[in-house]
Amino acid sequence: MTGRITLCAMLLVLGVRAQGQQSPEGTSSGDGGRTMVITPATARPTTVGAADHFVGTVRVTLLFQATGASRASGASVTFEPGARSAWHTHPLGQTLIVTSGMGWIQQAGEPKREIRAGDVIWTPPGVKHWHGATATTAVTHTAIQEALDGKVVEWMEPVSDDQYRSPVTQPRQPAAAAQPGFFGGQPVRSPEVASDGAVTFRLRAPDAREVYVRGITPQPIPLKRDEQGVWSVTTTPLKPDLYSYSFLVDGLTIADPSNRRTRPAYYGVSESSVLVPGDNPWTPRPGIERGTVARHFFRSAIAGDDRQYLVYTPANYDPTRKKPYPVLYLLHGLFDDADAWTQVGAANVILDSLIAEGKAEPMLMVNTLGYGNADGPAGHLREDMLPSFGRILLEEVLPRVESQYNVSRQPADRAIAGLSMGGAEATLIGLNHLDTFGWVGSFSGAYNLWPLTRPKLVPPPVGESPADARERFRRELVLDVAGLPRSFPALDAAASSRLRLLWIACGTDDVLIGVNRQFKTYLDGQGVKVTYTEVPGIGHVWPLWRQSLADFAPLLFR
Repeated sequence: MTGRITLCAMLLVLGVRAQGQQSPEGTSSGDGGRTMVITPATARPTTVGAADHFVGTVRVTLLFQATGASRASGASVTFEPGARSAWHTHPLGQTLIVTSGMGWIQQAGEPKREIRAGDVIWTPPGVKHWHGATATTAVTHTAIQEALDGKVVEWMEPVSDDQYRSPVTQPRQPAAAAQPGFFGGQPVRSPEVASDGAVTFRLRAPDAREVYVRGITPQPIPLKRDEQGVWSVTTTPLKPDLYSYSFLVDGLTIADPSNRRTRPAYYGVSESSVLVPGDNPWTPRPGIERGTVARHFFRSAIAGDDRQYLVYTPANYDPTRKKPYPVLYLLHGLFDDADAWTQVGAANVILDSLIAEGKAEPMLMVNTLGYGNADGPAGHLREDMLPSFGRILLEEVLPRVESQYNVSRQPADRAIAGLSMGGAEATLIGLNHLDTFGWVGSFSGAYNLWPLTRPKLVPPPVGESPADARERFRRELVLDVAGLPRSFPALDAAASSRLRLLWIACGTDDVLIGVNRQFKTYLDGQGVKVTYTEVPGIGHVWPLWRQSLADFAPLLFR
C-alpha cells in the first residue's frame, strides 16, 4: 500500500479488516454485533487523497465503517486551500456535514455554491458533482455514504481550472445580513463596520424599554428605537481591533442574534465579536494562503470527562515532510475554553500573517481545554487543578498530537505559552519539564494560582460591599514566595541554560502585575535568564494577549 488511497477505497478496505476484531476499548463483537464499540481518536487512520481523484492536499481520517447489516461509512475530510475532488457520483447518495472552514460545491449543470461550517449538504443518488476548498480557505467536512454492491462512489473526469475558478453565481449574503428577522419584519444587519472604523449595532426588539451595547467603551452605549422596533446606534470610529460586546435588554444580557461571530466561554456564549480591520496581524490579509484548524475529541481518564483540543496546521502543511514541524501549545485563561485563542485571540490568523510574511517559522499550534478536573472554572482553586492539567497535557494531549501530525519530538521544537491562568500553567509545566519544552511564554500570568505559592485566603465578611471585595481581592493577589523553590525545585542558572527562551509580558494596569514582578525577582535571584516586558497603561485584556502572541511567535524555533 502506498499510503495514497481514495477515501472510498480506504473505507471499504478498513471496513473488511475491522470486522470481528477486538475493539480498542477491550470489548468484542463476537456476540453477534450486539456490543457497543468505542473507537478512540488515536485508533483512526489518516491518509492522503489519491492524485487520481483529488487535486491539491486532501487528508482523510476514517471515522467509522460499515459493519454487519449497516451499509454506511464515514470519514472526516480536510481540503487545503485550492484542493478539490474530481467529478463523481454516489450510488446511494451522500451527506456532507461541514465542520470548519469554507468551501465550494457544484452540481453538474448548476452554478457553483459556497458551503460553510454548520452546513449540511445532501447529494441524491447518481447526481454528478464535485466539492472542495476555496482558493484561499480550507474546509473540513464529515462525509457519510452507503455502499451499493460494494461501491460508494463512481469517479469521473477531473474538475478543470476554469470550472474551479468559475464565479459563485449564488453567493451567500454576509452572515449578519442573512439572519432571519426576529419578532417579525425584515432581517437586521448587525454589526456593520464602516470604512472609517465606525460600527453600527442593531437589534429588533419592539417591546423592549431600553437597550444598551456594552464592551465597546467603558460605559454602555444606549441604542435608539425606530418605528419598526429596531434599536440602533453608530459608534465613533474605533481603533482597528477585535472587540467583544453584548446587548443589555431591559437588564438581560444577550449576544447579538444577528451576528454568528461569538466569543465562546466555558459556561456558554453571552458575547459577540466584531473585527474593525486594520494593519495588525489579526486582521486577515487578502491574497495569502490560510492554515487549517481541526478539532479533536477525546475522553480524559485523568479528569474523568470528555474534552477537546484544536490543532492549527499552516498553509501547505505536508504530513510527509522529511523535517517534522515545530509545535506551540497555547493555553487559554480562566472561564474560557479551548476555542478562545482562535475565536477571540485570532491566533490562527496571526500565525497565517506572520508565516506568510516570513516573520515566523511554519509551525503547528495546539489549543486544549485548560482545566485539570471535570469542575471547569469552578474547580480552579482545587489543589489538583494545575498538577492534573499538566498530566493531561503531557500524558493525553501531547502523545495524541504526535501520533496524528508530523511534528518534532525534540524540546527545541516544542513551545508552551498561555494567557492568565494559561500563563501560570505554561510556566509551571514548561519550567519543570525542560526535557519536553525549550520555549516558554506567559502573557499576564496568573501565578497566584500556583498551589504552593497561593496565600491563605480568608472568607469574606458578612455584608461585604463590592468595593471592599475588590480591595480584598487585590490584597490576596500576592505570592507566598516561600513556596517558589518547591514549585520549581530544579530551576537554577544551569537549568536555565537548557531554555531557548523564557518570555513574560504583563500590563502595568493589570491586577496581576504584582505577582509577575514577584516572580521576576525570584528568577533574577536564581540566575534564570528571562525576557520580561511591562506594557504601560494596559490591563488584563485581549489586545495585550493578541499582541503578545504576535511578538512571541517570531522568536520561536529560530
